[in-house]
Amino acid sequence: MAILPPNFNPLKRRKRLPVSPSTKTSRKRSGYKLGFPTDFPITPDASPAASPAAEYAGQHGVILGLEKHGGITDKAENIIQIVKQVNSPWVGINLDTANFKTRVYEQIEMIAPHAVNVQVKAMVRDEKGPAPSDWDRVAGMLVANNYRGYLALEYEEKAPAITATPALFKKLRAVCETYS
Repeated sequence: MAILPPNFNPLKRRKRLPVSPSTKTSRKRSGYKLGFPTDFPITPDASPAASPAAEYAGQHGVILGLEKHGGITDKAENIIQIVKQVNSPWVGINLDTANFKTRVYEQIEMIAPHAVNVQVKAMVRDEKGPAPSDWDRVAGMLVANNYRGYLALEYEEKAPAITATPALFKKLRAVCETYS
């Protein structure tokens, strides 16, 4: 098992948090970017960087949203376990609806209670291939878990964003109005 150095804190290594009057969360990709393999064991030693990062973020009034990005965070169960181990009101999960390779909606539902920010995408991709994202289903999960944050549209499709996003924004507004 890999052990991180005692002074390892990727958030403090940055010059400062991206704080402005409108900033509420700071996204921190986790997983493969830090060199953890997918099967890295989630033990108390797996999240030593998150506790000091949580304290640092809290001092600045920013919620740290860990994002599922492969490696140690490849499964919802793992990133939830890390958040629970840190046990801080300053740490949650940045829910990106298209970052799942399997069990897409099952994993979204698992993460929903811990979501501090949500990025919706036009498409999801799982073991069956690409499919349109079911925003109504996602919104229902968020409402059921009392989510009160923002829904950000993150566009990554091939069609030009300038022509494709207006219809997506219209659809997203309609979903928000339905579930508000």
